[in-house]
Amino acid sequence: MADSPPQTLSKPTDSLVVRELLRPFAWKHLEEFLSRNGKIVKHWLHPLKKLCYVQFESEGIARRIKEDINGVVWPKGGKKLVVDFVDSADVELSLIHICRCRRYAVCRSRWSPYH
Repeated sequence: MADSPPQTLSKPTDSLVVRELLRPFAWKHLEEFLSRNGKIVKHWLHPLKKLCYVQFESEGIARRIKEDINGVVWPKGGKKLVVDFVDSADVELSLIHICRCRRYAVCRSRWSPYH
């Protein structure tokens, strides 16, 4: 499992993968967009800002966020977002692999408790 991206799940979880992000944008703006229905617990934003993984306080919050933003164009002039549920343990294993293989210095610190 660690050799490939986390599998998307049809069963709701407390974690989401948000794909089709298009620069330029600041994490602060994405954070505001994603946290309007609940608190973010953990996050990881790809260094090229193509996708991000986000863990919320509950499955219910993640479900509401997915329903609200899947297919929405964000940021203005961007693409339609593709949002799916993922298992946070799978995300953690995949990120460890990505960081080791590609040596992204920011990887380990970003998928950690969010403050």
